[in-house]
Amino acid sequence: MFNLEPIAPLFRSIAGNDLSRALYLSEADALRKLQKARRECLDYYKDEVLLQYGGSDEYLKNFFRTFDQEHRKWDEPAKLDLLLTHLPMTRQLVDLKGRIYGIQPERKVGKDRPEKAEKYTDLLKRSGWFPFSKVAERYAQLLNDVAVGVFVKDKLLQFVIIPEYYPVFSEDDEFQVEPAGIMYPTALRGKDGSQIWAYWDADVTRKVDALGNVIEEKPNEYRTFNFFFPRRSYPVDSHTSMPRTELVLQNREIDMAVSALNQLLHYNGFKQLVVVGDTDDSVKEFKLGNKHVLKIKPTEGVGAGALQAYPLDMQANFSQHIEAIKFQMELASNTMNLNFNWSIDTGNVSSGRALQIKNVRDLEDRTAQIEIIDAFIEQPLYRIVSEMSGRFGLPAIEKGDLIADFPEQESGFSSVSDEIAWRQFQLETGVISKIDLIMEENPDLTEEEAVKKLDDNTKINGLGKTDEDTILAILRDEDGESGNPDEEEPGGAAEGPGQDQGTVRDLAPEGA
Repeated sequence: MFNLEPIAPLFRSIAGNDLSRALYLSEADALRKLQKARRECLDYYKDEVLLQYGGSDEYLKNFFRTFDQEHRKWDEPAKLDLLLTHLPMTRQLVDLKGRIYGIQPERKVGKDRPEKAEKYTDLLKRSGWFPFSKVAERYAQLLNDVAVGVFVKDKLLQFVIIPEYYPVFSEDDEFQVEPAGIMYPTALRGKDGSQIWAYWDADVTRKVDALGNVIEEKPNEYRTFNFFFPRRSYPVDSHTSMPRTELVLQNREIDMAVSALNQLLHYNGFKQLVVVGDTDDSVKEFKLGNKHVLKIKPTEGVGAGALQAYPLDMQANFSQHIEAIKFQMELASNTMNLNFNWSIDTGNVSSGRALQIKNVRDLEDRTAQIEIIDAFIEQPLYRIVSEMSGRFGLPAIEKGDLIADFPEQESGFSSVSDEIAWRQFQLETGVISKIDLIMEENPDLTEEEAVKKLDDNTKINGLGKTDEDTILAILRDEDGESGNPDEEEPGGAAEGPGQDQGTVRDLAPEGA
């Protein structure tokens, strides 16, 4: 995580007076809050929460500390006799929301009669954009806005996600929502060990140290601003906005509740030993845990002086504790407009329509996301690649207006009968074709391969109405063989009883 506070003068020295209004974030407390929030979101998304996995005590251990009255200080978190647990809910819910690029859109280019952008789509596929687009969408779902740099390496496109960056705006951008440049920290270090920053705009690229000294400056060889900014919502009053901090807080509360449940289970399984009897005055403090004995001096009266030992039951209601954790998990999913509930499996599966109603908010969210993804990913990406087209060893791609046709979003069905009825309705009304179904089942097939597969399947499947040996006969005819190689040609001899019977040889592949 980088610190933007000492870099504030640097931005002014680079941008100058023309872009001074765009640098208000460097002087505001919002920048520090954004920096901290993004760090926490990324840590929880990458499951770097526990100390042994790269996290810090601030996330979980500090919430279980106790205050030492005698020494007037907090106990060290490392001394806790506690099993901390982290549930990866942030990553799971964010990945579940980022499903638009589960199937790549059909990209077309043109105005009056758009045609498939085969060269452009092939370049994206060979450059690894298909899997990368899913990652970029998930990061946008988590952080609300990220930066993606587009470069060229080995005659292919190279994409880099920059989750923490500083946008630079043009003076003409009155609302400061369209960055004209970008600045971000790199892994490079100066001679004094300070971090090196990179600056890009459409004209130049620079490397700058923490003091604002320009180490290197050269023209932008791509001759275009080769960065775009995926996001999950339209910018309203600022380009930047807060990430999903509410999800991280809910994940932390669930981790705390599960860790507390582990502690209760620990004490319930290993009872606290209590000894009631006389003790000397040297006992000044009591420690809880199965490794310690709690010694108590009884009051005057019955049992005074008598020594008794027994286990102390915590009397915890585990059912209520677990139900509280379930409620927190349901609440966290509902904040993401995802339906999530616990239920006992009775063997009855909910209908697809019932699930669609329950998940209607998620379906509406993903439908609305298509427009945002088209505006902030597909269009700027095509603009950048078009500028690079034909240079740096890249092939020339189709020119014109890009149309990214995403498939319609579906909530899914749990009932097989519902899905069959729905697919049948789509086929009968001409909404989809059998070719579409085959390509949906196997996205790697081309349209020509899907047509051939349909022809083959239709020929084989249609044989079910005849006798069982007819399939073998058809296969023999395709290979140009007769049922019995010793028989004469058809019409030259009477049909024998074994003429239509197949053999193992008849089923061998062609040329075998």
